[in-house]
Amino acid sequence: MEWLIIWLVTAVSLLIISRIELFGIEIENFGTALIVAVVLGLLNAVLRPVLNFFLLSAAVVDIWPVQRCRQCCGFRGRSGSGQWI
Repeated sequence: MEWLIIWLVTAVSLLIISRIELFGIEIENFGTALIVAVVLGLLNAVLRPVLNFFLLSAAVVDIWPVQRCRQCCGFRGRSGSGQWI
């Protein structure tokens, strides 16, 4: 039931956006808006896990050299008083 509400809200929002000339989106009727909402939902369901995987991989690759430098150089950070140790 929740997905139906999300689907309808997405379709209505697409119709509202299509009436604004600024974005260049043209949707003629509510049926087309429903189809576009389904396509956007499917793309979101498929692409979000893939993008999350690559972003997590990039974060690990980005953090790993910092951790390696800390181990190599003996850097431990700041103490509770704010001074470097």
